[in-house]
Amino acid sequence: MVKRRVNEPEIDIDFHTINPPLPYAKIGALVQQQLVNLRKENIRSARFIVGKGLHSEDEPIIPLLIEGELQKAKESHLIKNFEIEMLSNGKKNSGAFIVTLF
Repeated sequence: MVKRRVNEPEIDIDFHTINPPLPYAKIGALVQQQLVNLRKENIRSARFIVGKGLHSEDEPIIPLLIEGELQKAKESHLIKNFEIEMLSNGKKNSGAFIVTLF
């Protein structure tokens, strides 16, 4: 079991290993399913690890797709908020989002 620091998300969900050619619509469905699972488990905060896209041939795709899905979820009131993770040194970790649920 991983011991969490204060204000640390309750769970990590790793999307970092997704390889597109996975159809983009399936990534959206995967994000939505994870959000449903989190609500069922009464989880209030999660870290969505999306990677920074450093290995992408062009621009990073997975982070942008997941950010778009999280924005839709926020607008639909499925989640309270999401933001890029802030590290303890004050720098942003652009490879992860912190998702806050109701």
